[in-house]
Amino acid sequence: MMWLVFASCLLFETAEIVVENESTNLDLDNDGFTVDQGDCDDQDNTVYPNAPEVCDGVDNDCNGLLDISWGANEEMQKVYSDADGDGFGSDESFYACSDTTGWSENALDCDDDNPNVSPEVFEICDGVDNDCNGLIDDEDDTLQTEPRYIDEDGDGYGGGVLKYTCDQDGTSALTGDCNDFDPFIGPSMEEEPFDLVDQDCDGLDITSFDQCGVAEECAEVLKIGNIGIPFQRIEAGMDPLERYEIVDDLMMMSVEMTQLAVGYLGLENTSTFTSGSSGQKPVETVTWHQAALIANKLTEYANGEYALGWDSCYQCQGNGQQVWCEPAPVGLDCTGYRLPTNAEWEFASRAGTALPFSSDGTADGGIIDQPSKCDVVPEASQFTNNPALALTDFAWYCVNSPNKTQPVAQLAPNANFLYDMQGNVFEWTNSVEGEDLSGSNPWLYDPQVNKMIIRGGAFLYPASFASHDLYEIADAEQDSLPHIGFRLMRRLAD
Repeated sequence: MMWLVFASCLLFETAEIVVENESTNLDLDNDGFTVDQGDCDDQDNTVYPNAPEVCDGVDNDCNGLLDISWGANEEMQKVYSDADGDGFGSDESFYACSDTTGWSENALDCDDDNPNVSPEVFEICDGVDNDCNGLIDDEDDTLQTEPRYIDEDGDGYGGGVLKYTCDQDGTSALTGDCNDFDPFIGPSMEEEPFDLVDQDCDGLDITSFDQCGVAEECAEVLKIGNIGIPFQRIEAGMDPLERYEIVDDLMMMSVEMTQLAVGYLGLENTSTFTSGSSGQKPVETVTWHQAALIANKLTEYANGEYALGWDSCYQCQGNGQQVWCEPAPVGLDCTGYRLPTNAEWEFASRAGTALPFSSDGTADGGIIDQPSKCDVVPEASQFTNNPALALTDFAWYCVNSPNKTQPVAQLAPNANFLYDMQGNVFEWTNSVEGEDLSGSNPWLYDPQVNKMIIRGGAFLYPASFASHDLYEIADAEQDSLPHIGFRLMRRLAD
C-alpha cells in the first residue's frame, strides 16, 4: 500500500509539469508568438516581439521599453541616449515618443556617463574635456578657474592682464604692478625718491610730501640738476559744473614752468622779467610752439635720464622763434609731457569748485565783489562767501602785482596744491578757440586755426580774466608776450 501512495503522488506531480509547459507554449492571443517565444503580453495580439511600437504607453515590441524603438519608426522621432540626464545625448540613437525620458534631440555629449561633462559646462583644470569642444584645460580659451594675472617680470605681482590658466608659471594671484617688465618695480618694493620712478606703485615718486621743495605737497618730483620740478597727481572725474569728464588721472606741474628749469634743459630763456628771482620766475614771452618744444625737451630729458620710453607729444620743426609744432599722431594718448587741454586745465584749477575762483584746501571756491577793477585796495579782493580769505592770498593780478611777474609758489595753492593757477601769467593750453566743453576728455585742435586758448589771468590784468568762467585767445605763432607762460602735465593711462 505504501508503494501505491508514492506512485500516485509521482504521477500527480508529473501531470502538473506537463500542464505548465503547455500554457507557455500556447499562443493564446493568436499573434504568432507564445510566452516562451518572447510574447510579453499573450492576452493582446498587438503586443509581440518586433511588433510596430506605437505611442500608447505599452511595450508593443516586447523590448522592455515603453514607446521606444531601436528601429526606424515613422510615428516617433529619432533621438539620442542621454544616460547621465544632462540634456545632451551620446551618438547612440533610437526612436522615441515625445512623452518618454532618457534621451536628447542632439548627440553633443562626449561622455554620456558623466553629468558634469557637456557643451554647457565650463572647462576646468581636471584633465578632462569638460565642454566637449575637443580641447582640454589650458588648450581651451574658455577655461574657468581662479583668476591669475600675467607676471612678466616674476616679482610676484601681475600687471593687470587677467589669465585663466591651469599652468601657474608666469602668473600671480596678485595684481597692482605698474611696470611688469622690471622686477625692481612693484607694490612690495622700496621707493627711491627723486628718480622719476614709482618703485612701489603707489602713484608717488617720493616717500613723504615734505620732500617737494617749493611745493607743500606733490606727487612726484622731476629732478633736473640741483632743482626739482614738482608735479601733483590730479584724480580723474567729472567737471564740477557737470559739462565734461576727465577720464584719466594726470600729473600736473605744481608750479608754472620756471626760467631756471628751462635753462637746465639747455634752452634759451627769452623771458622779459628775469632779474632778482634766482630763476624761479615763470617762463614767459614764449609762443605756443616754443612751449610745445619745451614739453618735448622735458620728455627727452626724462627718457634719457631714466630710460622711461615715454612718447613725445609733439612733432616740431625748427628752433627758437622759428619753431613750429603739431601734436604727434598719438594725440592725447601720448605718455610724455604736454600742455593741458582747456578742460584739463580748468578741471585742475577748479579743484572741485563751481565758483569763479579757487581757495585754499577746500572745494568751496570764492566770489569777489569787483573782479573787473584794478584801482581798488587789496581788501576788495576778499571772498564774499568767505571774508577770511582773499584772492590776493592765491593770485598775483593787477591789485597786488600790477607791473611784473613774481617767483612761483609764493602764495597759497588751490585745493589740488597747484600754485599760481590764477594770476601771475596766462598759461597756454592744447585747445583752440571754439572748444565745446562737453563729453569725455574734450579736446579741439586744428593747426590751421592757430588761435589757442590761454587760461588763468596774469599780473597786469583784473581778476575777471583769472575767473574759471572765462578764457582768452592768443595767436599760437605770433603772441610771444610777457604775460603768457605755461605749465606742463602728463597723462596717467592704465
